Amino acid sequence: MPNNLDTLSVIEALKIEVYSDSDFAACRDTRRSTTGFVIMLSGNLIAWCSSRQKCTTLSTCEAEFVAGTDAIKLALFFRKVLHEMACAAKGDTESLRKDASSQSYTVEWKSKHISGNIFLSMDNASAVQITKTGDFRQKLKHISVRYHFLSDHARAGQVTVSHIAGVENPADLFTKAVKPQVHASLVNRIVA
Repeated sequence: MPNNLDTLSVIEALKIEVYSDSDFAACRDTRRSTTGFVIMLSGNLIAWCSSRQKCTTLSTCEAEFVAGTDAIKLALFFRKVLHEMACAAKGDTESLRKDASSQSYTVEWKSKHISGNIFLSMDNASAVQITKTGDFRQKLKHISVRYHFLSDHARAGQVTVSHIAGVENPADLFTKAVKPQVHASLVNRIVA
């Protein structure tokens, strides 16, 4: 049986990778986009999603931004669980009580034990740029404030955002039909 320090070091070494994608205005009835995302914990698939977005987006960039926000909300929940596991492994019951009394996640929250960021990969360069800079003035002034959540976390350093080619993005499996060889390659990325 490993001791608490071994358990803590294992928990701290875990890496959360998120891949998100959208299929702009794919629903012929509502013209709403489809969100797809994959969440990996140290190379192991722990969550996936394919669902119609709850709002109507006006561009591919906006649809990708909405998909990224939905994915990051769940990834932050997983990071919070890892934080609580680290506190329990360390025997830090005071932090556990303090965390239990908090009803919301804030941008200022930084884990004392989980040092790694969440890594988000999106295949839309404009959405990546807007997420990194938080500059909504140009063409996305109309976007709902709730989706600024992703940009806030990226600028606070809690989420690292990068661009990924569409044929390498496993979230494509959850938003659209892909060629058989691309399908096989993406499946191997998430279940191998």
